[in-house]
Amino acid sequence: LYEGARHAHLSMMLHALALGAEKNHHHENEQGRTPLIQAVLSVRTFVFLKESTTDRLEQFQKSVAAAEFLLVNNANVNLADQQGRTALHYATELTKK
Repeated sequence: LYEGARHAHLSMMLHALALGAEKNHHHENEQGRTPLIQAVLSVRTFVFLKESTTDRLEQFQKSVAAAEFLLVNNANVNLADQQGRTALHYATELTKK
């Protein structure tokens, strides 16, 4: 689920969730980030790609859909990583760029 969120790959995320993946798992090797935090970070990654505007828009939409998928499936928005930052913290940073 975490890797699916990282790559904004909805079918991978759906498959992982169907197999019982923990939607609120803290990935210890990734600073304790959750799939929701990773989905938000993938938005940031795709916004700054040096691809055409159309490609960036498509990737941005996929990233937003990945975050929405997790929220619809009751991912906990209040879980923080090892730095004490939640998905909302990372999302608000996007507005500053």
